Amino acid sequence: MTRNGRAPETIYTRSFEKILGKSCASGAKAGNCGSVSLSGRIIMDSCCDSYGGISGISAPAGAVLRLACSGALASGLAVNAVFPADAEERLVKSCMRKCEEDLESFRKISISGAEEVFPGELSFSEGAGFPVITASACGTAGSCYTKKKILPGYGIVMTGFAGWQGTLRLAERYEEKLLRHYSRDFLAPVLPARSGNGVEDTAAAANAMKVVRAAASAGAAEISACGSGGVYAGLWELGKQAGLGLSAILAAIPVRQETIEVSDYFNCDPYVLESLGTFLIACEDAEFLTEELARAGVPAVQIGSFTEGSDRVVIGREEDRRFLTPFAGDSFYTACENAGRI
Repeated sequence: MTRNGRAPETIYTRSFEKILGKSCASGAKAGNCGSVSLSGRIIMDSCCDSYGGISGISAPAGAVLRLACSGALASGLAVNAVFPADAEERLVKSCMRKCEEDLESFRKISISGAEEVFPGELSFSEGAGFPVITASACGTAGSCYTKKKILPGYGIVMTGFAGWQGTLRLAERYEEKLLRHYSRDFLAPVLPARSGNGVEDTAAAANAMKVVRAAASAGAAEISACGSGGVYAGLWELGKQAGLGLSAILAAIPVRQETIEVSDYFNCDPYVLESLGTFLIACEDAEFLTEELARAGVPAVQIGSFTEGSDRVVIGREEDRRFLTPFAGDSFYTACENAGRI
């Protein structure tokens, strides 16, 4: 079986965490996509970008954002990268420049996380189909905000759009295919800047960090950054962290028309598509939090709430119920497989 991207949760647990976790003296556990607390005060988080393109938010910025969601502003960051064996040096430079631009955008808004950047290992491999960039960030617990216990009845507020990061990456990789089917004007928001009509959003990472800070100031109990597996994986992970069930309304989940069209073209699920830059926020008073975020210039909407038990469900447009499951894959790679048949 061929797999790409982040490992399914079941494989991660039984073949990775269960074995390597025996060597962790502190007993700390990070999970397949989460932070780990070391010695009580220091938190470490990571982000792996299995398709290191120049669109969307880079892995280093993703690590800093995830760490902030865990409550800490980053004080140090390490970056490693593996590129395909035939990758040209200009590809390496363009990916690293994208990483540095994202970190510089944090510096411009006086956000820590970019003061100490440690370039790690750069290597090339015949087994790498895409550039793979991994970043790990560490910081002091509570320097961003302090998490609170989530209780049944708490609301789930979402900022950003389902599958947007994945849409940008698909448009970058399959620009020519998409332009044969859609007009350039329609695709302009998702095309890379080199395309002429494309838009280069160098502020994406900084805007995402502003969302985290605004949510923290508005009294969020917990902030969760979506990523691989999209909004559905993010919801399941948020419920797992809370130890509760949840119910979300599909029609309430924001998704852009460009994402719907691109997902339809590649026959993939937009709600299971990479969504780094999108956040799920647990809070006691969802109405108050959405109003506070609106005052800070952050569009947000309540998409569900926490429930007793462990069932995590999404209520569809026909009142059908989809039970969420642990992360099993990202539809970006489904789209890549289907692209070869289009």
